[in-house]
Amino acid sequence: MIPHILFVDDDEAIRKTLSEYLKSKGMDVSTAESGEEAMRLMQGTSFNLVILDLNLGKESGLDILDHFKMLNPSLPVIIFTSQGDDLDPLTEALAKGATGYLNKSESVDILINEIQRALQVGSSVR
Repeated sequence: MIPHILFVDDDEAIRKTLSEYLKSKGMDVSTAESGEEAMRLMQGTSFNLVILDLNLGKESGLDILDHFKMLNPSLPVIIFTSQGDDLDPLTEALAKGATGYLNKSESVDILINEIQRALQVGSSVR
C-alpha cells in the first residue's frame, strides 16, 4: 500500500521541498497551504496520515487538528513545528489526539521514521 499523506504548511518552500522528497520515497502526497484548503481536501479524499504545521499564518494548527479528529478520529496526525522549546502547544496537540510531533529543524530521516511510526499506529487503530 502506498500511503497517501496530506502535508499542511503555509511555507511554500517547505511544502514543495518535503512533498517532493516524500514522493521520491514512494509516498503519495497532497499539499495544502491553509487549514481551509486542507479541510476541503479532507472532504473528498482519503488520507492515511496528515503532517500539520502548528502555525498556519493566522490559523492555529490546534484548531485544524480538532476538525481533522472530528472527521476521522483514527487518522494519524504529526504536528510539524518550529516552536522550539515551548512544549505547551505540543502537549496540547498530543492531548487533542496528535500521533506525534517533529521540529522542522530535524533531519528528513527522522521525519521518515516518524511517518512510518505514525502509519503503523494508525493501521493498528483502524
